[in-house]
Amino acid sequence: MRIRPVFLLMSLLLAAACDPGHFGTLWIRNESPHALTLAYSTRLRDSSLTIPPGAQLEVFAFGGLGAGAEYSCVPCEFTSVALQPADPALRLRKAVADPGQWLIDNPNTWRFSSKPIRGEFVVTKADVE
Repeated sequence: MRIRPVFLLMSLLLAAACDPGHFGTLWIRNESPHALTLAYSTRLRDSSLTIPPGAQLEVFAFGGLGAGAEYSCVPCEFTSVALQPADPALRLRKAVADPGQWLIDNPNTWRFSSKPIRGEFVVTKADVE
């Protein structure tokens, strides 16, 4: 049986056009004795929430096109983001917008991996002054 060149060409074009995707969740863990207020904006919504002391909250679920193995910038999911203690007399020493402050668990090791990515920002007692 002979393979038709048009069928072969269409098959190769279809296989090459597949874009990889990535998805995951972003968490904030509050290990401090103070409540925290998170306010953020994304392309889709604006949100504000309070994170009680000792709590760990999922704050955002994301997904998009691109290889999951190359995902490395959690704050890039936000158009704006601010995290501060609920008590205005206190301040947070770590910047939530700094990519280096986020812990990223990315199990994707190759281009078409599709495992969930987890980003976590941890606030300890020493981070609040």
